[in-house]
Parts: sequence; C-alpha cells; structure tokens
Amino acid sequence: MAIAEWPTTSGNADYALFAGLDIIGVVEAKRQSKNVAGDITQAKRYSRDFQLRGDAAFIGEPGGEYRVPFVFATNGREFLEQLWTMSGIWFCDLRRAENISRPLKNWYSPEDLIDTLAQDLDRSQQQLTQESFEYNFSLRPYQKQAIQAVEAALAEDKRTILLAMATGTGKTKTSITLVYRLLKTKRFRRILFIVDRSALGEQTEGAFKETRMENLQTFADIFDLKELKDTAPDRDTKVHIATIQGMLKRLLYPADDTPTLTAGQYDCIIVDECHRGYLLDREMSDTELTFRDLNDYISKYRRVLDFFDAVKIGLTGTPALHTSQIFGSPVYVYSYREAVIDGYLIDHEPPMRIITELSEAGITWAQGDEVEVFDGITGQLDSIYAPDEIHIEIEQFNKRVITESFNRVVCEQLAKYIDPALPEKTLIFCANNDHADIVVDLLKQALRDEYGSVDDDDVIKITGKADKPNQLIRRFRNEASPKIAVTVDLLTTGIDVPSIEYGYGNASRREDYLDSFEAFLRENLNQIPALLVVTQRPRELTRQQLKELRLALDLAGYTQVNLQTAWRNATNEDIAASIIGFIRKAALGDALIPYSDRVDQALKQILSAQAWTPPQRKWLERIGKQIKVEYVVDRKSLA
Repeated sequence: MAIAEWPTTSGNADYALFAGLDIIGVVEAKRQSKNVAGDITQAKRYSRDFQLRGDAAFIGEPGGEYRVPFVFATNGREFLEQLWTMSGIWFCDLRRAENISRPLKNWYSPEDLIDTLAQDLDRSQQQLTQESFEYNFSLRPYQKQAIQAVEAALAEDKRTILLAMATGTGKTKTSITLVYRLLKTKRFRRILFIVDRSALGEQTEGAFKETRMENLQTFADIFDLKELKDTAPDRDTKVHIATIQGMLKRLLYPADDTPTLTAGQYDCIIVDECHRGYLLDREMSDTELTFRDLNDYISKYRRVLDFFDAVKIGLTGTPALHTSQIFGSPVYVYSYREAVIDGYLIDHEPPMRIITELSEAGITWAQGDEVEVFDGITGQLDSIYAPDEIHIEIEQFNKRVITESFNRVVCEQLAKYIDPALPEKTLIFCANNDHADIVVDLLKQALRDEYGSVDDDDVIKITGKADKPNQLIRRFRNEASPKIAVTVDLLTTGIDVPSIEYGYGNASRREDYLDSFEAFLRENLNQIPALLVVTQRPRELTRQQLKELRLALDLAGYTQVNLQTAWRNATNEDIAASIIGFIRKAALGDALIPYSDRVDQALKQILSAQAWTPPQRKWLERIGKQIKVEYVVDRKSLA
C-alpha cells in the first residue's frame, strides 16, 4: 500500500492511501492543538468529493454518498482517555451508515485495511441468523441462547459484550461454538482469545484441537490456530490464543524480531474469565498489598484490550464492577442456581464451618505487649512492644499474622473428612504462598495421625511459586497422586478436574430451619401460585412452574440440598426426598420418602393395574426414568 500527498478541492494538501492504483483511504492531518474528533467530518467531505487523477481508481462499483471507503483524522497526539476528542487517530468505515467514527491507539497496517475491505458485515450478519446449530455435538438450550444473545448484540453494532455463565456450565464449548460461527460466516477476520493463566491457555488449545465441529473435522482442522508459544499470527490465522501477560509484554516490551502490533491485527477479542481483572501470574508481596490495588493492574489490562480496534466479548461466571465498566451489563446470564434447578449442576451441601476460640475472638495484643514481627526484607524474626492495642480479625488470619495453633486445628478437622486412600481429589485455598507451605506440612501430620500413614506426594503445593506449576496441574488432573492440592489463586478459575469431590460436612440450617420452612410455606401459600398446585393439584404441575417455584424458594434460602441436610441432622435419617416431597411434608404432613422410591412405587402400581403390551411397558418404564431426572414430565417434555 502507498501513501500519497493529495491536494483537495480547497487547495489544502492531505494524504491518500492506495492499494496499487485503487484509492482506499484519505487522511486529514491537523496541528496538535486542533480538536481531532471534529475533523473526521472534513475527511468525510474529502471522501465524498474526491477527484481522481491519472490512473487512480475507486474500489468497487461507484454509488452511495462516499467514494473512498476509509477516512482518518489525526493531530499526531497519542490517545488519552481524558482528552479523547483531542487525541488519537480517528477512523470511520464509510461503507455502512451505521458505522460511527472512533479513536484508534495506532494505525491499521496495509494488510489490515485490505482484509477489512473484503468484509461485508451486513451479509455476514444475515448468514449468522441463518446458520444452523447442527454440529457434531449437541448444545444445551442455555448455551444456544447465550450464543444467540451475543449475535443479537453484534447485530445492534455493540462493540463491548459481556456473557455471564456459571462455572461448570460449559463456557469453553459455548465460546468455541460462537467463535466457529463468527468465522464461518466471516463476521470477523481474526479473533484473539485471551486467558490469564498459561494453564488455562493449554486447556483452551486442547479444546480447539479436540472439538469436532462438522464432517468430523476439528476446529483446528478447519481454521488456522495459533497457540501460546506463537508470538504473532500469520495472514491466514483465524484464532490466536494468548495470555494477557504475553500480550502486554509484546505491546510494552517487544523483542527485536517480533512483528509490530497494529490496531487492525484482530477485529474481535474474546476474554475468558474477564472478571479477574487479570492480575499478573504471581502473588503480590506483603509490601505490595499495602499500597497496590486492582486499578494498578486494570490500567495495563485495558492497554491491551484498547490497543486493538476490535469488538470485545467478555466471558465470566461472576461479573464484578470493573467487568461491567469494561464490557457493560451482561447480554445473557445463566446463574449457578438456574443450572442446579435445571439439573446441569449438582447442588452442594451447606458449607462446613470450623469454629475455634481464636476465630470467634480474634487475636488481641494490649499496648506494651511483646509481639514477634517477621521482617520480609531481612528475613529475620524480631520482637517489638505494641505501641497501641492491636486486634486481628479472622479475615486477616494468615495474611497479616500466622497462627500455627489455628492452622493445626483446622487441618486436624479437615483430615477427618479427607481420606487419602480414596480416589477423589481435594483442593484447598490458602491466603498466600507461605501459608500454603504451612498448611501442606500440618495437613500431612494430621492425615498421618488420622489414618496411620500418608504418602508425601499425596499433598502438594501448586502456586505460582511452585516448581513447574503447569506440570503439577496436569499431574493433579490426570494421575492418581497427588490427591490434595494446596493453592492460593492459581486455580481459582477454569481448572478442569472432574475427580474433585465436594466435601460433605456436618453443617447444621437444624430443626429451626425446618420450622422456618413450614412458616414460609404458610405465609406464601397464596402468594406463589405453584405452591397451590403442588399441595392441591400436583398432577397439573408443569416444568416451568416447578422451576419458578424452586427459584422462589432458593431466593428465600430453602434449597433441596439444604432441606435434606437439615432433615438428616435433625432426625439422623438420610432421605433423598425431592423439594416437592418436603413441601407436601411441611404443608400436608405427607410421609417423607426417597424420591426415587416414590417413583418406583407409582410405576409398580401402574404396571400391575392392567396387562400392558411390551411396547407400552417400555414406554412407561422410560417415562419413569425421565421423571426421576426431570421431577415433572409434562406434554412439553414428551413432545
């Protein structure tokens, strides 16, 4: 591509961008003191009134108000958010009236502009609406709805999109399907898929390579994929997986042999687990904790996202304030509670809380008491006299103060519920790296005392400071040992270890919890229509009514698992009754029996009521199995 000084009709000299002899852009150049945002209008006038000379030609067929597709305006000042109308490189694609001008941090490369010129967003968006969801795998209804919500936002020309789906509901499969559809319909040229951990990047790479999309071809078979080790995409690359740290390094500290990043290198960025704010892949020191906050990291995080002139799509399970500030409000939300109620996630029991005297009272030193203080710089343990009263709450345990007795008691209690001889895995989170070392040692001692012996490799620390943490993660996920991983924040998102077992503690929610449940039902019997149906006309209950009822009870704190736990702790009976059973028990005094037993009894009565044909018996048995999963089988579920 060539740049040529080109006199305008007013006699002023500006610049024209050529691809060969085709004019594809005009640049309005101003002094630094000028308001550059307003000058994009002047560049538009040049596009409309552009006069050809010599062998120069317009791109495509003449028509429309504008004759040159791309216009730029700049005063040479680096973009500053605080002075956004007076800085940056303002750009507008005039091929669509819906395209509004916006500031860029850097210039498009010639290849970026030529490739952008080949795109037809209106046609691509139309193809998206017609693209089938028939792939080599099936999507769950909410996953399809999430994808459709993103595509609808794109149809409205939104450039920041947030998708909130609970952890465990398949964000990776959803995002791969979304990426495939966007590339297949040519809605985007090249997508940057950002993660904040190399371990998550490796998992994502594996998913793109293993997921078979159509005709038994994997995603990587169909579209060119660049991985974590690749510093830059090729011209044909469609997806580039990278860590935020890697992109930040390439942006701020590029190597001599690294290709220069350009504003149009990616036209879509998908940010996995975007709520994290993308801390560096290490723990902050105790000194940093006292003066550093999330904004110190967000500024660099935003520098990566904002550098590229791209649509940003954020994926998260837990939207945070800074997430919404970057991506806006979610276009689609599928919560953990909805996933539990729909049967896609398993509800967990109420958490077991270990209560100690220290955790209740905290730690207090009176003025003048002798206090041992660790100096992180010298590595020495010094003694000082408290200049004033010092009180440490439990939230600050193991962050500002290490109490061996507290940690020992907690580890002894954990050992009662974690048997290293069993195949399930356990994940334990600590306050910082030093705390993790202490817990590893104390837990090994507690397991040895509880079970007689423990393999030293069964309990390991996996943090950013561990030796080869990614290899340790693979061992924890794929091998029988280690059984217990002690971490800080390395594995807080996206780790896929199916054998992790939720602990079942001796939590109370007690008889008073069951009494409060009865009181809630009495107070709301006429307020929640589905309650009347369950208690008076159970045969008329629909799946939608049951979902609405479970959501209402969930908001009030009454879940099926909580009720089962409270019943067990109050009666010493472990009964897997359904939420419907607990409602009818509390409201009508019905017998509380395991739900599967209730279904089996009903099916037995129906099968013995008359002489069914073999096909009829099979259908009844299938309906019985489905009821055990769905709780309610209505006409909609049989259709």
